[in-house]
Amino acid sequence: MELLDAKVTGDGESLRYLEGGRYGVVTSIFESEIVPGSGPRPHTHAYAEFFVLHEGQGRYFVDE
Repeated sequence: MELLDAKVTGDGESLRYLEGGRYGVVTSIFESEIVPGSGPRPHTHAYAEFFVLHEGQGRYFVDE
């Protein structure tokens, strides 16, 4: 299985992912490094998401 690189929006950030559809599964996995004070804008998905935070802090909003 191959982790693919994806475009990031900030200097010092990285994003790699495993696209499950390429392997016949419906789950994809993303690994990202985000600089403090950065991150994605609020958004929604039509699927469930889960996060594993290895270091630092994060803020997540669920259902508005």
